[in-house]
Amino acid sequence: MDVLWVVLIVALVAVIVLYLSQTAARLDRLHHRIDTSRSALQGQFMERANEVLALASSGRLDPATTVLLADAADSALNQARATGSDFPAPRCASESALTRALEASMDADVVAEIAAQPDGEQTLAGLAAAVQKAAWSRRFHNDAVRSCLAVRRQRLVRLFRLSGSAPLPRTVELDDEVPSALRSR
Repeated sequence: MDVLWVVLIVALVAVIVLYLSQTAARLDRLHHRIDTSRSALQGQFMERANEVLALASSGRLDPATTVLLADAADSALNQARATGSDFPAPRCASESALTRALEASMDADVVAEIAAQPDGEQTLAGLAAAVQKAAWSRRFHNDAVRSCLAVRRQRLVRLFRLSGSAPLPRTVELDDEVPSALRSR
């Protein structure tokens, strides 16, 4: 009888250790996925700002729109360079301001004007792709963060401190909506 209890206890401990090991490995993979998605997010938002800056400096827009877009894109690029792959409040504000500038300036008439110019469709396609990829990248990053936070909230993960010293990940909350005139591109 004593041997049976010892075997049961050893088996139970082995199952718990196996579960904790797999959970720790999953948590590690999720943290790696967050780091990777944050780097991709950084690249996509820089690409978006560069596309907007290229459009603003192309001479295809009126002077007021050129200044509006160039200032917003320049501010977003400066914040990106200053913060790296981190997204503090000032960075999110400048990215949201760029989105609002795009929405305000890229109405259907402006898009039709640009499309009618030589290489206009190509310019619009590049801009639309960059804007859409940035939005998708943020959504993928936020999904990874939510998954990680769900695992970190589990009682056993907290009890055994399986997250180690990894900082608590944060979602990136900003306005990255694709302007309606660019959605069909």
